[in-house]
Amino acid sequence: MSAYSDLLRDPRWQKKRLERLEAAKWECENCGGKDNTLHVHHGLYVKNRKPWEYDDDDLMVLCEVCYADHHLKTERLKEVLARIDPGAALALLAGYWSNGFVLDPATIEEARQNDALTFAAGFTASLLGCEIEQIGLVAQFAVSITKENSESRQIFKHSQEVFGK
Repeated sequence: MSAYSDLLRDPRWQKKRLERLEAAKWECENCGGKDNTLHVHHGLYVKNRKPWEYDDDDLMVLCEVCYADHHLKTERLKEVLARIDPGAALALLAGYWSNGFVLDPATIEEARQNDALTFAAGFTASLLGCEIEQIGLVAQFAVSITKENSESRQIFKHSQEVFGK
């Protein structure tokens, strides 16, 4: 198996990368900047998939500053998610992103059905316009409501019918 850096030198990746840069008009897709070095970033990684085998929707053109910021926020998110149950994390994110993020509708529905309160916390965060840094606070709240006798759960429990339906 080739080292990842070797795969990035492959002509198939170079072609795909150039296509994405041209499609983005050589601008950062986050801030619109043109003056910094541009990166074609894989938004997700799939085991054994080659860099050029991703759909264009899985790739984003980011300037150096936005690229670094994206990685920093991703690491923060991983830290938050590591502290909560995977099912609760999915419910929180499904609620948060249900307003338009590309997530399988069946996954959203499953998360909502399995953990309606945590889904509601994510949905509430999206309605409030929370940024990724603030989602940590929502995650902490979601963890507190998953504990059967927590005060937060007792206060929030009456809303389960609204968010669970």
